[in-house]
Amino acid sequence: RQAGIKAEGVERDNRIVKYAKGMGLSVTAADALEFLSQSRTNYDGIYCSHFIEHLPVDAVQRVLQLAAARLDQDGILVLVFPDPESIRSQLLGFWRDPEHVRFYHPDLITLMATSVGFELEWSSYNEQPHTVIPFAAEPPPIEANAIVPALSFAADTLKLSIGERLLRIIGLVTEKRFRALEVQLVGWGGELSRYVQQRAEVDRLLEERTNTLWSLNQTWSWNDNVTLRLRKKLDAND
Repeated sequence: RQAGIKAEGVERDNRIVKYAKGMGLSVTAADALEFLSQSRTNYDGIYCSHFIEHLPVDAVQRVLQLAAARLDQDGILVLVFPDPESIRSQLLGFWRDPEHVRFYHPDLITLMATSVGFELEWSSYNEQPHTVIPFAAEPPPIEANAIVPALSFAADTLKLSIGERLLRIIGLVTEKRFRALEVQLVGWGGELSRYVQQRAEVDRLLEERTNTLWSLNQTWSWNDNVTLRLRKKLDAND
């Protein structure tokens, strides 16, 4: 009504009907399937929110058939229902309602709607890809010494003779010591190179763990509900 759309509602609970009419809304007290089967009015669009999960499969097929019959050519059917791939819906909400019959996957509803003359125009499920990845109950271990490996070298490990000590005081070294330090430096470089490679591998493993954990955590952000916008094909039979 606020959008300038002439609409009417259907509700089987007389208390809700009374409340809605008290707000000035046009609402009929009836079963939705009976209302659609008896109606002779054609509609530009039908909005059906959190209804099909209360119905068995044959009744859902009937809803789709009746909606197709009551829609004008090129009319729109919008369905909203719980996403069966939502963890929150599965664990926290769906089964609190004693009238819920089962989850319906959007692919199944789309297929059923296509069989009676609809085509999928938009799906919130497709807008939010659901990536499911395998994961172990416990992450593979990373060796403790692989995280911070012990380095065997120190700043100066070569013993100095008395002469070498005197030369060191004035900032000089013998060629023998210079060569020994050079060999030691090469050794340190090799050890540091191994450490860097080891550190890179540990970082890679930790990144894999983080990415897996993040992907699993994202499953909690999946929408609780699916919205499908279905359009009646121009050549569909009433």
